[in-house]
Amino acid sequence: MSRRLVPSLALTLVVTLGACASDEGTADEGFPAEDEYNAHCDAQAEWTAEWAQFEAEVVTIVNQRRSEGATCGDESFAATGPVVAEAQLRCAARLHSEDMALRGFFAHTNLDGESPWDRVDKTEYSGNASGENIAQGYPDPAAVMDGWMNSPGHCSNIMNPDNTELGVGFYGDGNYWTQVMGRR
Repeated sequence: MSRRLVPSLALTLVVTLGACASDEGTADEGFPAEDEYNAHCDAQAEWTAEWAQFEAEVVTIVNQRRSEGATCGDESFAATGPVVAEAQLRCAARLHSEDMALRGFFAHTNLDGESPWDRVDKTEYSGNASGENIAQGYPDPAAVMDGWMNSPGHCSNIMNPDNTELGVGFYGDGNYWTQVMGRR
């Protein structure tokens, strides 16, 4: 009998807490050089090129969907402006996806009790973290975005016009995905 991996989604409540670039071109174009990350982010500075490309593709799809508008459950969103890929949010997203894969859990709060907001604080992000979407098992950017857009809470995080920055982290061993939204 064969087992089929069923993709999973999780959503955190959107809470406001108290280095930008576009993903046009290469996956790392416009992001800080390795030596410009703080020490916490050094662990993700050398990321698998294919994984980084998947992350860039998610940002592109997010901006395409935002430009079209969407209905997320009972909430309708008009077309809105793009988000900008942000390095510290990407760091938080990457390290969370990696942590879930390596330690075998799937949740917004990690096994050490750290919330998304705790993880963003470690990156020294100067904006306000405003939401996190996670997913597991989706094989590519189009599939994970379809999953998130078909889930009202995830879709609302993506479409929220107040969110102006985005970090995406993909860890390919188990296909773990994290989006961290922010605003300035």
